[in-house]
Amino acid sequence: MEKWTSGKEPHLIERLIPGTYTLHEEVAPDGYEAAKDVKFTVRETGEIQKVIMVDVRKGNKKPSDDSSKGGKTRKSHRSSPGTGDTTDIFFWIILLVLAGILSGAVWYMKKKMKKDTDQRK
Repeated sequence: MEKWTSGKEPHLIERLIPGTYTLHEEVAPDGYEAAKDVKFTVRETGEIQKVIMVDVRKGNKKPSDDSSKGGKTRKSHRSSPGTGDTTDIFFWIILLVLAGILSGAVWYMKKKMKKDTDQRK
């Protein structure tokens, strides 16, 4: 019914007639196996329905079954397909803490130097 290339944003298909459909991946990203077909049913609810397809990294044969999301997912977020963002959040947290410590030390030293200068007068 529709073809697209996956990107960072979810793909939206509008106005599907209620019925059963199959989501099929023709080509997987480099380093990943093609995902298994995902069968889903569009209901006559008028609400947005989500269908999730997840690729499995080559060599990782144990995706966990999370039927509440409508497909197969893995426990580890590190083995998911790349989105282009390789930033590690812990690096930024540590950097923020170190900046706070450095700012506090500079403030303390300035305060101490001012106090010593006032005592000499």
